Amino acid sequence: MHQTEMNRETMHKLTTKSFGHNVLKRKASFICLSLLLSFALTCTTSETIVNVKSVFELAASDSLVQSPTQVLWERTYGGKGDDRAYYAAPTNDGGFLIVGSTTSVFEGRTVAWIIRIDSNGDMLWNKTFPEGTESDFRHVVKTDDGFVLIGNTFTSSGDPDGMIVRIDEEGNILWNITIGGPRVDSLLSGTQTLDGFVMVGLTFSYGSGGSEAWVVKTSFDGMVLWNRTYGQLGDNAARAIVPAENDSCVVAGYTNSTIGGEYEFWLFKINKEDTLLWNRTYSSSESQKALALTKTGDGYLIVGDTHLPAGAVNALMIKTDLDGNTVWQKTFGGNIFDSPSDVIRLSSGGYAITGFTFSWGKGQRDFWLFKIDDSGNVLWSCTQGRENYEEAYYVYEVAESEFVLVGWTNSIGNGLYDVYAVKIKVEPQGNDFLSNDLPYILASIVAIAVLSVGFLGLYFSKKRKVKTDSENTQKGEGFVNLSVLRRFLELFFLFQATLTEASAKSRRKLCNSSTERLFSISSCRSPR
Repeated sequence: MHQTEMNRETMHKLTTKSFGHNVLKRKASFICLSLLLSFALTCTTSETIVNVKSVFELAASDSLVQSPTQVLWERTYGGKGDDRAYYAAPTNDGGFLIVGSTTSVFEGRTVAWIIRIDSNGDMLWNKTFPEGTESDFRHVVKTDDGFVLIGNTFTSSGDPDGMIVRIDEEGNILWNITIGGPRVDSLLSGTQTLDGFVMVGLTFSYGSGGSEAWVVKTSFDGMVLWNRTYGQLGDNAARAIVPAENDSCVVAGYTNSTIGGEYEFWLFKINKEDTLLWNRTYSSSESQKALALTKTGDGYLIVGDTHLPAGAVNALMIKTDLDGNTVWQKTFGGNIFDSPSDVIRLSSGGYAITGFTFSWGKGQRDFWLFKIDDSGNVLWSCTQGRENYEEAYYVYEVAESEFVLVGWTNSIGNGLYDVYAVKIKVEPQGNDFLSNDLPYILASIVAIAVLSVGFLGLYFSKKRKVKTDSENTQKGEGFVNLSVLRRFLELFFLFQATLTEASAKSRRKLCNSSTERLFSISSCRSPR
């Protein structure tokens, strides 16, 4: 009996010592495995961060990357003459009213022209307005029951006067007025206010010397309420206008009254009675002209072009607060001549800017569309056109990444120039991966880190009191962590693959765009 008790005690000690050694071995193995996994995780994450960093640097440095697009439909309108569009407005049925001019109807004579198209770009009807010796429309404002057409009619002397025409949904004239003096007086844009319409342009007939910014306000019935000029010595012009609070308006244009010989962006605010509330200029050593304007959530975005010291022309964007003070200023463009003409605020945030470019695209001059965020960073850019000339003057967001652009072309169509409308879907590239792929990369990194911490916590929470009973040892009480380890490994390699693929996807996008630019392939090529 005594011998039996000694044998049992000896066996107990040996078993306990052996099990303790096994626990120590497992702990040592786990620590080594954890170090290896941590090293692998560090290498994977570091490589991904390096890849992301390189993509960041490539996207930031290679501003020439152009995004591919899909042409959903494209149409030309016109005859054998010179037919051009300068603006458009959406209609209640999902189509558009395009405004411009044509020489195809009356040979050798330019007349104002409007075209009504449906949501597929098919023409429903068109009308001409042969006022004066010649005429054109430069802008259109959508109203509840029709449109206000803004443009010019030319007198026998060849100088233009402002022309304003209000029509119903079918193009029938409700009223029209002509306003101007003995010299050049041109209306270029307009907007609707609570008590009428306000049009802007430039005038030589009114004011004190050179051209001045010209603002005309009418009632809803076409009565001129006031006619006012703004500016000092030199040349001044108003190019765009947006409504503001209390029935006031903010006007953008350009002036060279403060810098000898060089134009600069100009922004001013007027109340409903034409009183100047504030006036801002944005100085530069190079010539700059503001051409378009839109409201932001907390101010205004002015868009125009700027002449660079090397001779190129690029797009210039200035964001201001509600009082016209500069928030930021950015330029974007290539090495030749790239000019914006219209800007809109997007439903998903940021802004779309259209115009034309000589630097990129397939032809000598192509439609140009690019997107910026609220800080002015370019997210993507694309072109649309063929071998010759295209210029875009209007952009409309149909859906996210889908746009209708309107302007003119001489690459396709019937005549010298034709009105050109195209609907495209942009496949964002360039810096837009920051808002698409990077969140998934960061989420993967965070998920792996959380799993690692969770596994460590789970392992140590599973430590149990060492059983002295060999039966419990045989049941594998101390080996429960093997299933946890196996599950962790599965999740680890899953997230590692996700992380690697997200990084590779971002690099493939940017590299494909860089290759496309390198071989000068048109980024918005239309089917022939």
